[in-house]
Amino acid sequence: MVSSAKFNEKDWGMSLEALRRSLEAASDDLMWFYDNLASLRKRYLNRWVAVKDKRIVMSDLDHERFLLRLSKQKMEPPRPRVFFVEPEEVIHVY
Repeated sequence: MVSSAKFNEKDWGMSLEALRRSLEAASDDLMWFYDNLASLRKRYLNRWVAVKDKRIVMSDLDHERFLLRLSKQKMEPPRPRVFFVEPEEVIHVY
């Protein structure tokens, strides 16, 4: 939790309340994405997707084009979350 005594709006570019709302929205969108991943794979497999308010607002196969298109969108904060819809059998090794 961010303490209001240590929080500086200038550093974050938003109020503590706006930051809280943004983090809550990010958490909600992340949970929605993973809860719906099986059905999202049917339509968006191997695509980049932008999730905002628990819905897909944009998708594209090409990452650079996707980010360029997303940067040109005028959307109210918070910004959409970006995910890549991978095949189920993908294994990540770090």
